[in-house]
Amino acid sequence: MKRLFPISLTLFVTLSFTACKPPEGWTTEGSSNSLNPVVELEIRDGVAFAKDSDKPFSGEHLEYYSSDAEKVETATTYVDGLKSGPEAHYRKNGMISREYGYHEGVARYVLIRYDSGLVKMISFYQNETDPAAEQFIGPHVRFHENGFPSTNGIWAADHKQWNKRFMQWDESGEVLGDYLFDDGKLSDIYFETDAQKKDRKERYQWNEENLKKEQAAASDGEN
Repeated sequence: MKRLFPISLTLFVTLSFTACKPPEGWTTEGSSNSLNPVVELEIRDGVAFAKDSDKPFSGEHLEYYSSDAEKVETATTYVDGLKSGPEAHYRKNGMISREYGYHEGVARYVLIRYDSGLVKMISFYQNETDPAAEQFIGPHVRFHENGFPSTNGIWAADHKQWNKRFMQWDESGEVLGDYLFDDGKLSDIYFETDAQKKDRKERYQWNEENLKKEQAAASDGEN
């Protein structure tokens, strides 16, 4: 079967795996404590200040592992006291595990990597969403460990269903399913394997049962 990759997904793959220099101001691996002394920050009304300073902090702020003061754990870019730009989280081996993109203090996307460094997932956050809530909205792409994409779609407004075109692939790049959604509702199936059809129905049933439980719990909480 022919492997089908949308143009948008091809762009994601190209950006994810091209070994090019990042834009100016973006965090790169290999930051050194000796070159970047620790700056202690204080958060005042949601704005970051260097300790004993009355000017909002701008620049890259590094945090180091408590067990190894020479290894960077996180590197965050601030502009006028707000996270604006990349926030990279490092493993102890120096490889980036995940990257958040911020704009004026608001998280816009998250990019998660496998231990190998290859991209595992990239997704975009709804406005004003706490990253821990994982309320994704818009483009959402996942990859297999070998680098082939596994899913490519757009999250609908309820963060649990898809919108517009959604595709899935196996680890060899063969298409498992190609669908069209309308705000969370499946409106057309362009292609689907028998195994994928069975898995989809079981997954939908599980989602519906858990959604009913969540709604019931929310209703009980309001009463």
